[in-house]
Amino acid sequence: MIRLDAMRGPVTNEYARRETRRHLLEKLCVFADSVQTASVVVVGWLMPQLRYELQGGTTRGKVTFVYTLKENALEYYSSHGFDIRYLRGMDQLSRRRTGADLSNSGAFPLEFE
Repeated sequence: MIRLDAMRGPVTNEYARRETRRHLLEKLCVFADSVQTASVVVVGWLMPQLRYELQGGTTRGKVTFVYTLKENALEYYSSHGFDIRYLRGMDQLSRRRTGADLSNSGAFPLEFE
C-alpha cells in the first residue's frame, strides 16, 4: 500500500512503516507466548521479518507461523484441532495465491487490542 503524507517526507514515512511492522512483530510474539492450544497463524508478507525475529524458525511456543495455507494444509490443521488465525488481509492473499478460503474454512482473523 502506498500512502502519501504531505506533512512527512519519504524517510519519515519509511521509519513509521518500520515501527508499525516492529510493533506488529512484538504483538505476534506476545500472542504466541500466551497461547495455550496448538495454533497456526497466516502472516503473509510479514514472514521474512518474523523468521528473523524467530532466529530462522517458524514456530514460537504452540504457534506455527506460515506465509499462506493451501487447501490441503488448511484441512489438515482443521482436522487436527489447530486454531487457525490470519492477519488482516491474509484471507484475500490466500484466496489469490492458493485458492484456499480462510474466512469460510473455520479460520478467524487475529485481532490485537
